[in-house]
Amino acid sequence: MKKVDNFHFELIPFRDGQGAGRRGTVGDFGEVTVLRPTASRNRRDGPTASRTLVMGDGVPEAVFRGRGAGMPGFQGATLHVKGSSVAMERNPLGVRPKSRALQLDYQGRKFSYTHFGVSKGSELKSESGKVTLAPGRHIRRTGTVTAGVASGDLDALSLVLAVIFEEVNTSSLTLSGAASMVPIRLITYNSTEPS
Repeated sequence: MKKVDNFHFELIPFRDGQGAGRRGTVGDFGEVTVLRPTASRNRRDGPTASRTLVMGDGVPEAVFRGRGAGMPGFQGATLHVKGSSVAMERNPLGVRPKSRALQLDYQGRKFSYTHFGVSKGSELKSESGKVTLAPGRHIRRTGTVTAGVASGDLDALSLVLAVIFEEVNTSSLTLSGAASMVPIRLITYNSTEPS
């Protein structure tokens, strides 16, 4: 698998007939698209499963599925890269951002994804490096660009696992987001949510 060192990139928001998402040139990996396909409009039973895809010639395809209105969330969530499952585990009772981090395991490779808040960005760490994502410049009628910095000895898998969460509802990884979900979780407990 191709590996690269430090570089900066931007993911620009878009909306088209397929759905909404972000795309941009990401270092030597080329054009990468993070797509949240438009959900079917004939569903009547509340929050339904939606998905986020990552695609590009230089990266493995990834699919995140979860329940939620609009963006997929962590309730009933699954994540697959190249058809293989990525184990997800989190501590919903953690107080600090690092203790609330989402722990990912893909075929023995470990990653830690921390979301600091909507205006503060996120970070994916692995043994060999990290990808930091933060709100960047604002483009009129398009939205806020995601500004990324990749540092260390990173491969396409690290990049895919970092950018897929740009189109996933990660608010439950923050303390305020988790606190606002407590009443809902007490009423609609679902054991399929990553612990």
